[in-house]
Amino acid sequence: MYESGFFKSYMPGADFRGATFGQCRFTDVDFRAAIFKNTTVSETRFKRCNLAYADFTGAREFNLSDCIECLFQETILPDGSIRTDDI
Repeated sequence: MYESGFFKSYMPGADFRGATFGQCRFTDVDFRAAIFKNTTVSETRFKRCNLAYADFTGAREFNLSDCIECLFQETILPDGSIRTDDI
């Protein structure tokens, strides 16, 4: 998916395993427990998204600086570390 945007969407548990996101914008999206394993997340912004329990294991190009006002609760980052806070 390239140059797309989602606003105020409800996607808990969505399985994006192996997907590619390029220059996408997600604003006010509920990604609680979504699976982003082995995805490519290039130049994609997450703004005010719920990323609680989401799994980014092995995701490529995922950058925490592209997450604005997001909720992290036991969120698994690409390196396998777990993050629990708001940024």
